[in-house]
Amino acid sequence: MLNDLLQLTNSPAFVERGDLRVLEVHCRPAESADVFLTVDVRLEDEHTYEETAQAWQIRCVEATYGFSNSLRDYKRPYNQLRLYADHPVLFNYAHGVEIEVRGMCPHVPALLGDLYEAHGQACGHWVDFAWHFSHLATHLRAHQRVDLLWPTPLVEVYGAVFAHHGLTHTLQGSPTSAWLDSPLQALLFSNPLVCPDTFNLGQPYQVAPAFEAHRMG
Repeated sequence: MLNDLLQLTNSPAFVERGDLRVLEVHCRPAESADVFLTVDVRLEDEHTYEETAQAWQIRCVEATYGFSNSLRDYKRPYNQLRLYADHPVLFNYAHGVEIEVRGMCPHVPALLGDLYEAHGQACGHWVDFAWHFSHLATHLRAHQRVDLLWPTPLVEVYGAVFAHHGLTHTLQGSPTSAWLDSPLQALLFSNPLVCPDTFNLGQPYQVAPAFEAHRMG
């Protein structure tokens, strides 16, 4: 029944006159790896202006992965639910690749700027840029080398920027494409009229291998 809920929250009527609220986020790791979202969905009739309400429960199966800290309360303007198997937020759960970067870079700020731009275009800032490159400038200036850990889907993106600035990068092991076979999915609270789903503007989300839903009332 998850598809029914997805179709409802993405219908033109709901986009215009609907609201979605997460009433409860239920998680007891000692008992189960599942996370349960109790959702209140309301839709106003365009003629009578009367509001109808539906109660849903979404089961995030074995959601042992961290979730957005803004899942509760009204989601306006992000009150459309969308399910992705290839969303850039999933890059955070891809297998990382250890990289050694070597060389002299006289214009480190320009390198960081180019990296930041390429990073944003590739993942819409769903991956934390600072977490991957916070020590890059210091190590390059002091040692002309730095060890980095990159998400596999972004290796070619970053590698092209380093090559453009005359730096070499060496993979410490082989990149894996296992992330393509990952069962993980992202349930995203969305509103493309406000922001494309591929760009991070604080949309709440939950990552899990699978999602189920049923209507409670």
